[in-house]
Amino acid sequence: MGAVPENMAYQGETPWHSIGKKIPDGVELTPAQFQKEAGVDWRVKKVKLSGRTSIAGKETTIKTNMNALIREDTGDVLTIVSDSWNALQNDEAFKFFDEYCLAGHLKMETAGQLFGGKYVWALAKVGETFEIVKGDVMERYILFCNPHQFGKVIDIGQVETRVVCENTLRMSLQEGSNRVKVHHGKKFNADDVKTQLGYASMKSQEFKEAAQFLASKNVTVDQMIEFYNRLWNVKDSDRVADLAKEGLPGHLAARKAMEILETQPGAEFAPGTWWSVFNTVSYYTDHMATRSQDRRLQSAWFGSNADLKLRALNGAVKMAMSA
Repeated sequence: MGAVPENMAYQGETPWHSIGKKIPDGVELTPAQFQKEAGVDWRVKKVKLSGRTSIAGKETTIKTNMNALIREDTGDVLTIVSDSWNALQNDEAFKFFDEYCLAGHLKMETAGQLFGGKYVWALAKVGETFEIVKGDVMERYILFCNPHQFGKVIDIGQVETRVVCENTLRMSLQEGSNRVKVHHGKKFNADDVKTQLGYASMKSQEFKEAAQFLASKNVTVDQMIEFYNRLWNVKDSDRVADLAKEGLPGHLAARKAMEILETQPGAEFAPGTWWSVFNTVSYYTDHMATRSQDRRLQSAWFGSNADLKLRALNGAVKMAMSA
């Protein structure tokens, strides 16, 4: 199937980040096979850190409780961890999907790695869709992130994708309520995670209701500017006041988001509503923010831009309710 760009594979339509090796349609792959096609069929190991030094004229070995976490296939050091760190091997992460895929509840669609393997992830499609307004379809996925990096947690949860523009919306009205996080300080237990994920799935209805509510509420230019300024935490100043008089928010990223209000994919659905305004934020974060593809995808799913989208949803709902 050729070389693997960016260590990623996908099946179906080209994903929004537009990178990776396409697996031909109609080819049914198990999670383990998908893992191999994505180029993440490697393991990690902990290697104890120690060193030699001279103390009082004697050569001494200094031992620590720290370890280098190393990719076995390349020898690259991914991070430094303590003895208590529990590494989750990539094959264990992909086995998480076996039961769901065998039962036909999920289908592997995309998988890969970021930053040389510090983040390994898999995305599986859930067999259900819903509409915000007629023609504006949302699809649901399960996203599994297995980070080989100190300070990051194993993160499994639901992702809503707006088909028309492929904006990824990993959220519900309560932060983290549709996600399960497992710290590396304890052993990963797939059965416990599946139980928690079952409870979390009930929260998806909250997002659907919130999105449909936003699509039913009209918004004014002044309200939009206030929304963007609140979201990007713009403080009052003469410059901000002047921009507001010009019909512009005070933050450069906010202005870029507002510029695409009428040109973003899906702008024809519920135009002039809070739903359209909210989607300028998600489109900006997923398709325009940052120059690096790795950084953009990581931030949109797990980092600061994922948090920004969550705050945008909550902020839009609050302002629409009070309008």
